[in-house]
Amino acid sequence: METSLLTFDGFPRSDIDVAQIRFIRARIVRLRNDYRQVMDRIEAELRDRYASVGADDESMANNSVVFARVTLIEPDSPASLAVSEILTSKHKCQTNTNKGFQLNDGIIQFGSIDATNHNGLQSLPVLVGNKKNQPIAVKISRNDETLDLSLTPQEWSGRGLIGFKLDLV
Repeated sequence: METSLLTFDGFPRSDIDVAQIRFIRARIVRLRNDYRQVMDRIEAELRDRYASVGADDESMANNSVVFARVTLIEPDSPASLAVSEILTSKHKCQTNTNKGFQLNDGIIQFGSIDATNHNGLQSLPVLVGNKKNQPIAVKISRNDETLDLSLTPQEWSGRGLIGFKLDLV
């Protein structure tokens, strides 16, 4: 793009096709301009779309984006027996075993997996397999309320280690 198309005395160089090179250079300039316009438009759209989301927004601060929904729960599975830990007024952790997963629960965070790194839910089986018989902290959204559950993947009478089916949101 920077090489001169003329000789030192101002004539077109004879070792290259000057017309073809000028055509290609013009095409490259047009493509760069088009690219810049598209990127500016994308940037403006993103800015407009997320203008209402501030840095202090609770949904972003808590990373409360639902990335999957519970669509099937097997009875007597680890998922149906998951426990919820509740902080009492004396700041002691009390376990409530009646919660468990329910249909249409939204998964916000599953161990270290959230909306930014779930990889089409392909990361979940790997995490579950690595955490067999170890509790996994799961943050869910149920009826506009955020709950923290503890799920322990383990062998049971059904398929898999957790006993529920998730679908991407």
